[in-house]
Amino acid sequence: MIIKKYLNVKFILNLLIAYTFLIIGLNLHIHVSEPYESGAYVGYMKSIVHDGDLNIINNIDPNLGWITSVKYNFPDMHDHGSSLLWAPLFAIASLFNKLIGLSPIVLQGSSNPVHYDMVVIFIMNVFFGLIGLKIIRHIVTRVFSITPPLWSIFLVVFTTGFFNFLMYQFSSADITLFFYATLVTYYMSFINEEWSRLDFLLLGCLFAFGSVIKLTFPLLIPIYFFFYFTNIKFSFFDFIKRNLFFIFGLVVIYFLNETNNMLKFGFVNLDQGYSYSYNLNNLFSPIPHFRPFFGPAGLFIVSPISLFATLALFFLFFLLINRKFKMEKDIYFFLVVGISFIAKHCLNLTAIFDGYAGFGSRQYMIDTIVIYMLIVVIYKNRFDYKKFYKFSIAVFILCMVWTCVENLWWLSVTTLPKASFNAYYIQDYLVLLNQLSKMLVNLFLLLKNLPFHYVKNINYMFLLIIPVWVWTKFKSFLFHREVEKVKLTFQYTGTIIVLFYTYVTFSNLYFNPRNVAIMKKQNYFSKKVVGNGKEIFLYDEYTSSIVYAMEIAKLNKNREWFDYQKSVLGKLLERTKKQIVFDPIDFKSQLDFGKLKTLEVDFHNDDFNEVLDYNSPVTFKVWK
Repeated sequence: MIIKKYLNVKFILNLLIAYTFLIIGLNLHIHVSEPYESGAYVGYMKSIVHDGDLNIINNIDPNLGWITSVKYNFPDMHDHGSSLLWAPLFAIASLFNKLIGLSPIVLQGSSNPVHYDMVVIFIMNVFFGLIGLKIIRHIVTRVFSITPPLWSIFLVVFTTGFFNFLMYQFSSADITLFFYATLVTYYMSFINEEWSRLDFLLLGCLFAFGSVIKLTFPLLIPIYFFFYFTNIKFSFFDFIKRNLFFIFGLVVIYFLNETNNMLKFGFVNLDQGYSYSYNLNNLFSPIPHFRPFFGPAGLFIVSPISLFATLALFFLFFLLINRKFKMEKDIYFFLVVGISFIAKHCLNLTAIFDGYAGFGSRQYMIDTIVIYMLIVVIYKNRFDYKKFYKFSIAVFILCMVWTCVENLWWLSVTTLPKASFNAYYIQDYLVLLNQLSKMLVNLFLLLKNLPFHYVKNINYMFLLIIPVWVWTKFKSFLFHREVEKVKLTFQYTGTIIVLFYTYVTFSNLYFNPRNVAIMKKQNYFSKKVVGNGKEIFLYDEYTSSIVYAMEIAKLNKNREWFDYQKSVLGKLLERTKKQIVFDPIDFKSQLDFGKLKTLEVDFHNDDFNEVLDYNSPVTFKVWK
């Protein structure tokens, strides 16, 4: 009875903490109601719950959904896995909204209401982020045979973009991917001789679903082989038999994913169009493409700790090759985990354009564990290298302070056009100080009116019961001392993922064509361009990024890079014209006359001849 009472009290306390976090967290950012990635991830979540399909054309801004594939689906390049992980809570929230009503949360200092769909994503993002951090600590405990101090988690949150993605850019897939990567890595750390073939099949399914969340997930495959070869005595025939089942699990999920992609694009599109963004010739270009790293919002500028982690990885690789010292298991693990990190560096060096990068390049959020590995490696060896240890702590603190300043700057200028922000970046600290004072005033008013917010949004307390309860039950099995209990959780997780994604795929197969037929009867597609090809599907994304890169080249007085980007744009537009199937808005004519449709980059005017002219002034808007 005493234990039961304690657990009830603990659950209620966790619920109150989660509710407080929700209210304060949402109110800290007045522009939180604007979803990232053009609302694609929000659209997938809504579509699977409300429409039963994965066609988001009726769940995004109509101005963005001006084009369809030959299947009359919106040919979005983003993956839908994260949205599916959010969907169960959104389904419950939709039911709650019908039964008790979930009124929008009106933010402090803003008239922008946050509707329950964004609240759901915020809840899931925070829960996934915090669980992922806890899992990382347990992975390190297993591999390094030490329990890292709590301050190591604090450092990794504030020396990287983690806090930004957790609290502000939460409508992207990055924190969800981070959580999923840590979960699968944790499960892989339990691989042993007693694992059955079914276990390897389920692990293959779990691993493949990571690529449904984000296409780059397979870069983590070296971690699987690390745990396999360190936990299982090698036998060629056993290796083949076990991995045939692992591969079969991969194939099952990839087949379901490609089935959904076929419905979306109308043809097999394994890379989802991303291959056009990269060119190996850039590696040999006299203009190395370092903007994703050293540009205004580059990874090493925003998060300098990432530079130290990269240098540490190269240094350890060098020592390994030259056999300077005996490597321990934990150092090998650091190197293996770092392979994905370095692979992304190499990939970005071949990029035709760097896009808007985000806060330190979002694709590196999954590699936060590399930063954590670096911190723990130094912490573990502190007694052998005391001076180096003290120096490292000083570096970590400086990196944390700088990244926090960059984070505040990002939060301060979110109303500015993305192009202007990334072009000039942090050039005027008065903007930061001015916005920071407004944020502090809003925070004071929020704390003052907190009781009102609690009462006004009490319905969301009921919504929080579900994830808090699930986390309580999940945690007791996930971090159980008995390996069999953890294995049982792994088997449940794998089975649920397979069954759920199978259901989603069959639901998409059934409802997608039926919903399209209904929209056709309503004349929904009468003014939408029908295309068939990677270039036209990514027209908005590519043209915006290339034009942005051309303006950056002007800003940096780099004629050679400007001419290269202009040639890329010309080839893109020619391919786009050939991929037009149905054109009710004379899109091809606009391209023939040199006009570019609906760019994300913000310019003073619509005369794109200025953009294509190297001698014309830079057209980014600069803030006052």
